[in-house]
Amino acid sequence: MPMEKDSPPAEERLLATVLFVDILGYSALVDKLNADLVRQVTDPLWEEFGQIIKEHGGLVVNQIGDSLVVAWGAPESHEDDAERAVSASLELREGLRRFKEGADHSATRSLHLRMGIHTGLVLAGNLGLRGEYTVLGDTVNVAQLLENSAEPGSLIVSESTYQTIRGAFQAKRLTPIQLKGTRALMNIFEILEELPQPTKLRYRSKGGLETRLIGREVEMDLLRKVFEKTLQTSQPQLALVTGDMGVGKSRLLFEFTGYLETHHPLLTVMSSRALEQTSQIPYFLWKELWANRFGLKEDDPIEIAQSKSIEGVRSFWGRALGEITAVEATHFLGHIIGVNWENSPYLKNYQNQPKEKAQRAFLMLEEIFQRISQQGPVVLILDDLHWADKGSLALIQHLWKDSGRKIPLLILAGARGEFLGQAASEFQGAEIIQLGPLALSADLVREAYPALKNTSEAILNHLAEKSGGNPYFLEEMVKNVVGEEGVDQDHLKKLPDTLKGLLQTRLDSLSLEGRATAYFASVSGRVFWRGSVLAAFRGAPGVTRVLNVSSLNLVGKVQKALDELMERELAFLRVGSVFSGDREYIFKHALLQEVAYERLPDEMKLACHRAVAEWLAEKIGPERSISVAHHFEKAGDFDQAQIYFTQAADYARSLGDDEEADDIQYYARTLPDTLLG
Repeated sequence: MPMEKDSPPAEERLLATVLFVDILGYSALVDKLNADLVRQVTDPLWEEFGQIIKEHGGLVVNQIGDSLVVAWGAPESHEDDAERAVSASLELREGLRRFKEGADHSATRSLHLRMGIHTGLVLAGNLGLRGEYTVLGDTVNVAQLLENSAEPGSLIVSESTYQTIRGAFQAKRLTPIQLKGTRALMNIFEILEELPQPTKLRYRSKGGLETRLIGREVEMDLLRKVFEKTLQTSQPQLALVTGDMGVGKSRLLFEFTGYLETHHPLLTVMSSRALEQTSQIPYFLWKELWANRFGLKEDDPIEIAQSKSIEGVRSFWGRALGEITAVEATHFLGHIIGVNWENSPYLKNYQNQPKEKAQRAFLMLEEIFQRISQQGPVVLILDDLHWADKGSLALIQHLWKDSGRKIPLLILAGARGEFLGQAASEFQGAEIIQLGPLALSADLVREAYPALKNTSEAILNHLAEKSGGNPYFLEEMVKNVVGEEGVDQDHLKKLPDTLKGLLQTRLDSLSLEGRATAYFASVSGRVFWRGSVLAAFRGAPGVTRVLNVSSLNLVGKVQKALDELMERELAFLRVGSVFSGDREYIFKHALLQEVAYERLPDEMKLACHRAVAEWLAEKIGPERSISVAHHFEKAGDFDQAQIYFTQAADYARSLGDDEEADDIQYYARTLPDTLLG
């Protein structure tokens, strides 16, 4: 039965971010004021705070004297609830400063804020004696504990909140605190400031399962030593983390980067990821890295892309003079990342010398990173190198081995084990960290997943043994069997014996719309866009009829299904899509995308690939021609595929990558001459 319009919301457990604020000195201020002056003096402050909280989408669920409890994610949730909470908190601090400057009463000068934020499950609804909407549970208690631990004027967040906002704010790791009534320690972080431009790839999730890195202490220590060597020598260093699929390469890089960010506030971290769908796009790793740094979009008008690039380079160039100017460096950088400067006097000298132009661009990158390093050490996170194009690998090798400059630059890379066999000579001398299966025990499983703290030894040992030491397999099992009441033992007994089978089960547990959306998303590759999913939906014969959707409600249905994928932690939303006005997502793991694609009926694949090809072709420049070509090839339209393969080869050759261009042209010649279908 539908809820009446004015009915109170039903009690429900939600993932929420809770802010606990204490205004230090407020009670003393009230005591000093005459009763008729209290509201006159303090109302402007409460009005300011109320407006800030409202603008950031928060809800005040409790006020006790000089303390506020504010929730994000209840009753409505957003992907960026934690970021909104932290941004609001920093703005509250600024709002108090403005209030104190404008207040006539001198006693306001002693006011300070102390704030704590925690993200976790809450019970939300019209609860308690007054029947007003509020949130209850340990999450609120932890937020208050964090507030009590904060220094006047500071904001402390829990690890669960920090992991959600990483990269958007500068944070400092503090000494862990003990949770009340337990021996458990909680990692806490002080938020220093909001970063004006996030420097690395960031993704958001709606899921709430807390996980901790376990069993990689030796590897973390090795990475620390490589970083210390970078600082001591001021020479570029390369650490390559390798291992089988699902063994935790990306997680190790993620955790180590978090360690560096909270221990070295002057650090500059930039990141990029190679993808199978972009493996033949020249310099894609670097294109993605700088696009994220400068906020570039694939569909930016050229004047906008040029402006963003030059402003981005000037932001870290500094005042030191040299033979190379910021403008020249920007023009050569633009050459390899797809920001063209047709009338550049610098590029004109290399008009018919693409190889020499690329080499000059490599030298410009040296200068750029040296300029950035004047502010502090630089760390580049380059993941999934087994999918990297030849040009990207060549630039990595140049910066690491051939530069000869004093640059405190650490390149942290991840790749599957077979990559070393393919590029053994190029990466000889790097610090190789090979990850194997974890030696799991019941205690380690419990440590990795706090949700399992009350689970029996027998169940924990079963999970450890069944996973075979593969962290991704273990995580997917835990997500399958853990609910509000603990582990579902009947479900545990029915789990498939392989990771691939488990991922199929996870997809099968989705709604009909959720499954269809996952399948159609997989057509694009591991990274996909809402627009490409909609294109596949519309291109697949008979799907809208089966799902009972029309062109009028398709967008809403697909967005709801994408939210479901995020809630189940099967996909993550990227902060800032490469296409303006669209939403970009990534499957949690490459294997998950492969499984989803295998489940898409073969009779739909031709039409879906054609639809995605046509959608992409309208949005991209010559850099992504290879992606369009492969979609047309899989659609069976070999004539169109040939056109885009030729564009891709010409683009690679224009960047001096003759080897990649030759490979593309050779492959194109192997295509059939006839149209399938």
